[in-house]
Amino acid sequence: MIGWVIVLIATLQVGNAMTHEAGCFTEWLNVDDPTGDGDFETIAAQNLAQPDSVCDQPLDIEFRPTSQMSTSGGVIVANPITGFTCTNTLTSSCLDYEVRYLCPATFCES
Repeated sequence: MIGWVIVLIATLQVGNAMTHEAGCFTEWLNVDDPTGDGDFETIAAQNLAQPDSVCDQPLDIEFRPTSQMSTSGGVIVANPITGFTCTNTLTSSCLDYEVRYLCPATFCES
């Protein structure tokens, strides 16, 4: 079982994006599902599906399962530079995840 650590960040919702003192969060994005090898929510895939939906140099990444299930199998890697991946293993499968990125203020203003 993978444990979850919840970090609360003070945010203010403005329109469809969340603002933060360092910038703003993108919308929650979900372009893949866990079938096959796993769930791959990479920045490259996000920008192919929705051009300019993610800034060039995200400051942080957040992810969450799209369902109410609280545990997931698979091997999870989350990195604000490349994105999120959950790779299925022989004994456990990933949930479907969505991600969002914290982008610099210059991205929020465009």
